[in-house]
Amino acid sequence: MKKFPLSFFIIFIFLVGCSNINVLNSNEDKSKYRDELKTLVPQILNNSVLAENMIKIYSTLWDYSLDSYVYSKDIQNLLKISEYEVEEYFGSANSNGEIFTSFEKTINGANQFYEDEDQIKELETNSETISKKLQELNNPPQEYQDVYDKVLELYLLHEEYIDMAISPNGSLMSYNQKVNELSSKISNKINEIDVIMPDNDKK
Repeated sequence: MKKFPLSFFIIFIFLVGCSNINVLNSNEDKSKYRDELKTLVPQILNNSVLAENMIKIYSTLWDYSLDSYVYSKDIQNLLKISEYEVEEYFGSANSNGEIFTSFEKTINGANQFYEDEDQIKELETNSETISKKLQELNNPPQEYQDVYDKVLELYLLHEEYIDMAISPNGSLMSYNQKVNELSSKISNKINEIDVIMPDNDKK
């Protein structure tokens, strides 16, 4: 039986130990990557919901103002603002509480209100934060490549969606159609991500 020097066993044990550590570290790195990637989905969703709240207001005000006037009380109730603030952003009301205006002026008034309240800035800041995190994660482990691609697709859909709150335009019909289309795509993409996200327990 061939004998090996003790130094061989020391080296062997060291190499085996290093191999096990590398496997452990690799699994830990993948688990950390998964957790960081997965946290982006609710962040994207939350920012989309923030935009959705604004979009619904735009759509409602747009519909109200198609008759060339809108009631001051309706604006107060929708935006939770005072009569004075309504006058500042949308114009003065007559004795019946009507503000004669165009839908363009109404939408511009709401957009300026959101700008002054930093809600548009919040959308943009949140989006920038998510974008930076995506850039940090843009070299995924092989088994997470498809998931990363889907999360990136979700982010890009979300970018289109929040732009509907930042810069509303078009006609009421085209605006609502685009909003509904993007909302549906976002929901479907989240479901796709949930299905293909690797199980954290599988190493």
